[in-house]
Amino acid sequence: MVHIFEGKSFAEVYPKLLEAILKNGKYAGARGMKTLEVTGAAIELSSTQQKFISYAGRDMNPVFPIVETMWYLSGTDKPDMVIHYASKMADYINPFTGRFDGAYGKRWRRWAGTFDQVGAVLNALRRDQYTRRAVMTTFNPLMDVNQSSLDIPCNITFQFVLRYEHLDMFVYCRSEDAWYGLPNDLCEWQLLQNIFAGWVQATPGKLVHFIGSLHLYDTEVDKAVALLKSKDDDMYAKGFIAHKMNIDEKAFADVAKTFYRLERLSRTGEDFKLMDAVHIENLFWKDACLAILVYNARKYDKLTIAKTAFQAMSQNSDVSALITNWLARRGEEEIIHR
Repeated sequence: MVHIFEGKSFAEVYPKLLEAILKNGKYAGARGMKTLEVTGAAIELSSTQQKFISYAGRDMNPVFPIVETMWYLSGTDKPDMVIHYASKMADYINPFTGRFDGAYGKRWRRWAGTFDQVGAVLNALRRDQYTRRAVMTTFNPLMDVNQSSLDIPCNITFQFVLRYEHLDMFVYCRSEDAWYGLPNDLCEWQLLQNIFAGWVQATPGKLVHFIGSLHLYDTEVDKAVALLKSKDDDMYAKGFIAHKMNIDEKAFADVAKTFYRLERLSRTGEDFKLMDAVHIENLFWKDACLAILVYNARKYDKLTIAKTAFQAMSQNSDVSALITNWLARRGEEEIIHR
């Protein structure tokens, strides 16, 4: 039996998915870690503009999916940029190299040291709008069919299908943790799909995410049960807006240059160039950069900067709603009071 979950957004699908695991899952224990698992699942989302979830019982880092997506596109395997926002990722760093063995970005942008899969996919889509060969891979059997590495990619293949000016995306994931991994992964693949759509001047289409092993760790089962009992906090149902983020390649290059500079300076506490973020024309990317400044200013106890950056964000955007909810859970009323 293949478990199929269809909906407009992941916020709509997520409760159904958790219910299916709790109802139909069987216990499995790969690498000695007990999980409740269903095998063979597919998630189809028809509105890939609505990328984020914000449930009362699920406290997600509001900026991590954006940062990790941009980290992938940078092509690096250095851990600094991501472990700042998700410290548990440090557990997967190779202790001998100080880097991630299976970093998606390095394999996408420098496969075998030189080959840029991202560029190849874009060229394939531009040459032939009906191509079936626009595929990227992260799985390297020479490195990944073993038990020694701490970091083996879970999401293995990414296919982009351009039809009638709509860009669809199909992902195959060998192993998906429904509590921690899945909400971030699906958000990031929608971000990536929107970015690619802008680069090939298409409209983002559907996203289909295929999963071999879909599971909840035994330690997260009670949390999933509690989430299903809690009040739904779907920001899109409340009218928050998912601003268009798909811009052409030249405009994206300018945004990315600003993004990487602001992220690095604020992550290290060196500087918070607020006006550089404010001057970004695209509302999604403006809010994304401001949210990172809010996050890092709070981390360095620079509350005036955090409040100023928060005030500059769009009041009705999904990114603003995410950072507001995240700050409210931490009692940061001083920052979010407008």
